[in-house]
Amino acid sequence: MLSPRLQDAEDRLDLRTYEVELLGSLARASNIVERQSRDLVPFFLALEPLSLQHRRLKAYLTLFAKFINPKALYASSILHDLHISLLSKPDRGLQELSLNCLLTYKSSALRRHEEQLRAVLDETKWRDELSLLDIGSIQDEHRPEVIRVLIGLLYGIVVERKGKKSNGPDRRAAILQALCHVTMSELAAFIDLMLMPFPAPASETVAEGVAGFRGLGDASLSQRAGFLNLLEDVLRIMGTKTVEFWPRLLAVTLEIVHSAQRAIGSIASAHTEDAGEEAGTEAPVLGVVGDENVVDRTDDPVKLRRVQRSIRQNGLKRVADFFRLSPTAINYTPYVHLAFPSIVTPRLPLLSQENTQAPSALLELFAEWSSSIETAPYLTAYEPSLLPRVFECLNGIKVKSSVVSKVLDIISNLILLSSNNPIAENILARNVRKLLRELAAMFERIVKYGFKAEPITHRMIDILSSLSSFMAEPEDAAHLLKLIHPLCRKPARIVPEKVKTNLLHVTSHLTTLLPECRDASSDTYAQCFDSLAFLFQSLRTRSARMELVSAFQSLVSADASLTPLSQIIASLNAYSDRRIDEPDFDKRLSAFAELNDNFHISLTTPGWSVVIYNMVFLIQDPEEVALRSSAAESLRHFIRAVCGNPIDSGSTGGIQFPSSHKLQQELTGLVSLVPSYRDLAFFARFIQSHFISVAAAGFAIEI
Repeated sequence: MLSPRLQDAEDRLDLRTYEVELLGSLARASNIVERQSRDLVPFFLALEPLSLQHRRLKAYLTLFAKFINPKALYASSILHDLHISLLSKPDRGLQELSLNCLLTYKSSALRRHEEQLRAVLDETKWRDELSLLDIGSIQDEHRPEVIRVLIGLLYGIVVERKGKKSNGPDRRAAILQALCHVTMSELAAFIDLMLMPFPAPASETVAEGVAGFRGLGDASLSQRAGFLNLLEDVLRIMGTKTVEFWPRLLAVTLEIVHSAQRAIGSIASAHTEDAGEEAGTEAPVLGVVGDENVVDRTDDPVKLRRVQRSIRQNGLKRVADFFRLSPTAINYTPYVHLAFPSIVTPRLPLLSQENTQAPSALLELFAEWSSSIETAPYLTAYEPSLLPRVFECLNGIKVKSSVVSKVLDIISNLILLSSNNPIAENILARNVRKLLRELAAMFERIVKYGFKAEPITHRMIDILSSLSSFMAEPEDAAHLLKLIHPLCRKPARIVPEKVKTNLLHVTSHLTTLLPECRDASSDTYAQCFDSLAFLFQSLRTRSARMELVSAFQSLVSADASLTPLSQIIASLNAYSDRRIDEPDFDKRLSAFAELNDNFHISLTTPGWSVVIYNMVFLIQDPEEVALRSSAAESLRHFIRAVCGNPIDSGSTGGIQFPSSHKLQQELTGLVSLVPSYRDLAFFARFIQSHFISVAAAGFAIEI
């Protein structure tokens, strides 16, 4: 039994420090130790150097760097490979010692580039050295060894952690830019280092379409997060240069997302957080590949769930990056087939809840799929409820504009693809009814709380215009038409003319769906007629008026008595085929001649309302006096009809009177449509004179 004094001394002995001090002493007699390599090297390798504490490992490497002829050491090739592996450790001191050990092998290739390699490890010189480094100038016989060592050093610097103020993203960007100049076979070494913490991905198995995940082995949470962070920079900077390695990278990324999804589901529901937590939150940088983090050792379920959600979010973003860079670079179908059952489908029931504050990573992925005809079929091939769930996000509780905009992006992409591809058209057609109902509900909410001229509102109306050809249900058409009518009467500062043009395009199609619009005696028909007639006095652009004429003709086609009127209205709004936005004066003047000679006598109250709105617009023509005079003459005919004054129709050789007293009373209600004296101040002088002549016709009859 040891004495108390010796026992106390043994308790105070720090074996790790003692080992480091012993190795330091051996390094001072390295020539003697080198001859005992058969005992030293097996002992060192048995310690599993890659998992040793850095302080102990540095002490051993300091000793090995003193050896004169390492090629004669026991297991020399194993030691050489170990030094190569240690170059990628995120520790500058460890990298420098590993490089010193390699240089003792007296390789001519490394000796020739020793200064450059050491400069890469210098904290103050590495950026300048990278900017001056010409990888292409390295001799062919030296390239394999030099590039292998250089990539190991650069990888260690890339994954190095130096705190928040270390400009890590800038450092990674500079290094990855330099690696863009290496060949594919040389870049493979860098990709191998990225994937080292994970089991070899079953890329061949996945490519064959075999379902199932193999797991991530012993890879820690920080290693998974670090891989995803580094992959983001690799894809952003190197792009499709890395396409040869995408099967492996994508397979590991899906493994990480799948593992995170399972972990989130396995945590007790008592610790669940808000469903919308993921949307709009950035995944924290938990670690780097090959490093460890305190998160890996925590048992707090809430914290673990938050970390897993962050990893899942980052993983889905990386998957979307692959599709964004190139939707055709590889065959994605086996990967998508693998991802749906465990990654996509379980998330769909809560999709509208997760996407309220900002678009989630999953919604971003759907947007990428919708942007290419090669990937758009994924939106319906594996889960028919996917697109309906996406459309429901338009009317989520307190949904933000960024989410609505992202869903509208998906819809716009599908509409664009469907214009020249039957596959996309079929995708849209199968889900259009759900889409139209969600858009109608959103449109109703916008109208209810006050229409605002915002980009999202304009986009939604553009989409409704594009989808008008897909509408087939009268019930939906009637609901949408009731929402459109009030907007048509809003001033241009609230509802711009471009928006009204799209609304008219939708109206033109809706009137063909509704049976009520085929019945001239129905309230729906009368409401549509009044709304369209009102727009003839306010719309200014050619596209808007042409769309208005088209909608008007579509509506009145059900009433044969109004067919001649619709033809005259079309001629009054005709434009030249030769010059942009120039009226077709011949057609307009011919229409005026027909209207003012005989046709006005047969006009009914609805017909006069359309004519008056057109005349109020045409009398303001700033360039053509003939149009203004003809419009004024038509208004004078209206005044005479209201006042019951007989009209001399010289062409017929007789006197014509208004058809009945009842019509005269109905026309009296339209007098308010003609600008009064109070309104003349808003018009130019040359327009005022025409309105005065119209008023004078009324005074002359009264006298």
